[in-house]
Amino acid sequence: MNASRKLRTKHTGPPSPPLPRRGKPSLGRSSRHGRQPRPPSPGKPAAPALVIQIGDERLTFRNDFTVGREGSLVIDDDFTSGQHARFITVRGLWYVEDLDSTNGTALNGRRILSAQLLKKRDKVKIGHTVMTVVSA
Repeated sequence: MNASRKLRTKHTGPPSPPLPRRGKPSLGRSSRHGRQPRPPSPGKPAAPALVIQIGDERLTFRNDFTVGREGSLVIDDDFTSGQHARFITVRGLWYVEDLDSTNGTALNGRRILSAQLLKKRDKVKIGHTVMTVVSA
């Protein structure tokens, strides 16, 4: 049986501009006057873009996203769950994890049981759809 595959992405607009810096950067040490350094500003450092290829189409992601019949990246595949897998960044590295899907998620031909680090040329199989990591 040949599953039909259609890809749709939900476009969320251009990325937000970086926040302006305030004051002088902290050197991470106390001064003679007993003042403590400022804690690092909250916020996630920008992760490198993840570029994946599905068939002839290349897609670029800069933020975490889900894949499935109802995910951020929609795959019309009868063997894919609604929320099948999640691609996440941790400390500037991209990972893929299965979201307890019925048919599982495979990385380079092996079913994954926990979040797995992605690298260039990895093949992620979700349902019958294969994605190739172009850059991570």
